[in-house]
Amino acid sequence: MSIAGAGRVWAVLALGILVTGCGASLGRQNRADIGRATLRDIQLHVPEVLADHGYTINQRRETRTRIYYETRWLYRAPFADEIDRGVQEVRTRFIVQGRRGGSDFYDVEIRVENAVRGILPSGDWSPLATPDFEDHMRSVSDELMMNINAGVRIRGPA
Repeated sequence: MSIAGAGRVWAVLALGILVTGCGASLGRQNRADIGRATLRDIQLHVPEVLADHGYTINQRRETRTRIYYETRWLYRAPFADEIDRGVQEVRTRFIVQGRRGGSDFYDVEIRVENAVRGILPSGDWSPLATPDFEDHMRSVSDELMMNINAGVRIRGPA
């Protein structure tokens, strides 16, 4: 094998490790249980909080036992630590799901998808979760949690 061929093999292996590592990181960090809420609190606070952070609801589905919100991709400026990794473009979206548990409360989970361009030679979108992204996700998740859990406390027994 030539030196150029060996270099390409190492580049492909390194890229595979990079992509696997990024996916694993995102897989661990992009989901959060944000508590229990009434249907009314979900319908009121989820669109409001997401809109406050620049996200627009793209899909909303509701059945007897589930409620689902998915935002449009928000194309945003890269965070500093994303720029440090060579990221040129970023898109993020939130998915909020409520599953009806006992009584009239829903167990609410949030999932955040973050995709970047600029780190793969092909130019394709790839998942990436950096500390700055995780801080952003946590900030929005915490705000949602405070809003929906406040509603549950108000309606709870005195």
